[in-house]
This record gives sequence, structure tokens and C-alpha cells, in this order.
Amino acid sequence: MKLKKNGISVLMCVFGVVCGVGIPGGGIERISAADDSGYDWTRPETINIDDPAIVDHFDVNPSKILAEGWKAYQEKRYEVATRYYLAYVHQVRNDALNLYNLACCYGLLGRAETAAAWVTKAVEAGWKDLEHLRNDPDFQAVRDTEVFKTTVAALQAKLDREAFDPGRMMMLPSRGMIPVYIKLPADFDPDKTYPLVVGLHGYGDTAERFSLIWEERKLTGEFIYAAMEAPFAFQTGKDIGYSWFLRMDPVEHHDLMMTASDMTVSNVLAGIDRLKKEYRIDKVFLTGFSQGACLTFITGLKNPGLFAGIAPMGGWLDTDVVAENDLKAAKALPVLIVHGTQDSIVPYESGTKAEQVLKEHGFNVRMVSFDGGHTVSTDGLKALNQMMFPATHEGEENR
Repeated sequence: MKLKKNGISVLMCVFGVVCGVGIPGGGIERISAADDSGYDWTRPETINIDDPAIVDHFDVNPSKILAEGWKAYQEKRYEVATRYYLAYVHQVRNDALNLYNLACCYGLLGRAETAAAWVTKAVEAGWKDLEHLRNDPDFQAVRDTEVFKTTVAALQAKLDREAFDPGRMMMLPSRGMIPVYIKLPADFDPDKTYPLVVGLHGYGDTAERFSLIWEERKLTGEFIYAAMEAPFAFQTGKDIGYSWFLRMDPVEHHDLMMTASDMTVSNVLAGIDRLKKEYRIDKVFLTGFSQGACLTFITGLKNPGLFAGIAPMGGWLDTDVVAENDLKAAKALPVLIVHGTQDSIVPYESGTKAEQVLKEHGFNVRMVSFDGGHTVSTDGLKALNQMMFPATHEGEENR
């Protein structure tokens, strides 16, 4: 869901927090399904360690299974999504986020008892946001059933018993190090000049995963791609995700969040400056997905002279942060907006509203819609490629 109060927008997209391109990574326990192996994997003493075929039973890619489950969820094929999430959590047993997402699937199917059981598993794996669960529309069909209410109450009591008071928290600004993953052209020549594309990942994702968005897309043109990582880390169960904005109450901590937002923009600009010193860059494009798209709007529209174009994907324009004078000063900046018509995390209307606002202020905006959900689409990356290399794609824009 998207929370917006007093000019601060924070994307709290929990189902599919990796936002279509990120995949839970290191530190998560992986267990092969291997049901046809003949072994009872709950009884290690029965396993023949000299069986030469045993390794074949581990040729399963949990990331692909998870991606299919997320795709089915976006398409509202909840029984299919449930099967894929079951297959995934059988492989990755302690991924709290996706145990929760599996519970969501059962909630959407109206299976109260099973939904409650998987919520319990998610909490056991580290999920703690029961307040989100109480408001999650995925559980609307089961929320008032006795078994679900009893389970949630018991889990809340458990978390309350385990809670402790760490005292008052104070936030101090600091200089830190954040990773940037850089992809160079296959035949990179250090003496040659290239365009630079800077990518800002979605809420809960990582720069490492977002560095892969161009893989297997088979697009033309040579450019340098740099995926930056957001500064604010948080736990998604046993895994770590990152946010571009502070995860705090936007009313109570409004000034602090605005300060942190300004620091985030400064970090992005400093990263671009460092990259321009490291490589021969002729022009810079900024793109981002979901929460990263919101930051793309903010950074680009407040610093239009630094960019040859911006391409927010699956995001929203926060007109409380991007002021009227920002819009007037930036109207010469080319803008590409990409949004899935079936997006259930950041509604499609967020994209069309941004398009309307920018056009009203005289911007040259291209809106690319695709038949899909909350994900980075090939259509969107192709359109960005066209923005970077217009001569190569002459006549293709309206195809």
C-alpha cells in the first residue's frame, strides 16, 4: 500500500516487496524438494551420502518459482499463485516475507484455517508487522472468522511478551558507504564516451538484484548502467531490504523525513558525480522502479539540468515534495512514464495522474502502458532504450 501524509510518500508494498525484479538472496535457508529422490529429508540419518545422483535432486531454481508465483498473484490467479508459493517455501523454509505472502494467497481464497497457519509460520520466521496484516485487504474474506481472529490475537500476545523497550531513539546524520553495481558494455573502451543510466530499485530490494534488469532483454545500444542501493536498511523477516526514505510515521517525524529525503537525493547526485569522474559520460538518464520511481521524479525534477531524461516505472509523482516552482523550471526535461495497467501495488492511475500533471506544466511526456502488474517490463526498458538512442529507433515510438 502507499502511505502519504504531509507531503511524504512511502511505499509499503509488502506482498512482493521485491517488486517484481528482486529475488530474496543470501542468508536464506534453502532445502531441495527432491520428493522423488526416495529420501525422507526430515530424517538425515536415512540419506546415502555416496549416492551419485543425489545432486540432481537439487536442480531447482527457487527464484524462478517465486517469480511465477508473483506473476500469478498480479494476474489474480490465486490458486496458481498458491501452488507456486508452496513450491517456493518448500525450497526456502525461513523466508518470512513469502511465508506471509503465501498466507495472503490463502486469505484471498477464503481458506481461513490455512491462512492462519501460514501467518503463524511467517511470524515464527521473523514477520512482526501484525498491524499491516490487520489492514491487508488480502485477508478481508477471513479476517472475521474465529480461527483467524484467535490466531492473530495469540500471535500478538507472543510478540508482546517478546517485546522490549530500547529507549528513546535519536537519528543522527552520518556519512556512509553504499554499493553501486556497474554494468559496462561488452566491448567497453575506456577512451570512448557512453551514456549513463542510473537505476534506483524498489522498496525492500537491493542494488545487486536491480543490476539484473537488463539481462536477457536483447536491446541495442552501448551504455553504462549503474544500480545504486538505498541508504536505509530494514529486515524483511530473515532477509535485509533497503528503502530510499525513512520508515517512520510521516506526521510525527515530518521534518526528520524531509531531511532524510534531501540526504538521499544528495547521495544519488554524489554517486552520479563519482561515476562521471570514473568514466567518460556524455549524458545521464535516471530510472527507478516503484519507490525508486518516486525518487526518480523527485531527483530529476529538482535537478533537471543534470539529466538527458528520466524514466520512472511503476511509481508516483509526489507533488507535495516536487513544488510548483520545480515543475516550472524542469519542463524542458524529457520524461518517460511506464506503468502496468494491472498494477495492484501502485495503481495505474498514479502513472496517468503524473502524466497529466506534467503535461499541464508543458512537459514532453511519453506514457508507456503495458498489460501487466507491478514489475519492470521489457516494454518499459525498450522505451528507455529508445529515449537513449532515438536515431536507432526512429519511427518505433508509436508501434
